[in-house]
Amino acid sequence: MDATAPHVKQLRFACSRRSMLEVERILARFLERHLAEMDESACLELMRLLDETDADILDWIWRLQPVPERIPASLLLRLSDCRAAEAILPQKH
Repeated sequence: MDATAPHVKQLRFACSRRSMLEVERILARFLERHLAEMDESACLELMRLLDETDADILDWIWRLQPVPERIPASLLLRLSDCRAAEAILPQKH
């Protein structure tokens, strides 16, 4: 993937401007690990995910809530793999 392509720049920007720091960190690790192998379709899937709230994204990553069918399960699994090893599972209230 060309790191200078407009959709890549837009994706990097959107991933770095989240309302929850933990989501930003997970997305940064995800991009570091997977961006080079992502095609335009995969970038668009991630952009659609970023339209969701950070609270929902984090709940899906931590498997606290079921993932809606509109969200590709494979994307959430790869995001889940990017959680920090030292992160502590949030408590459900």
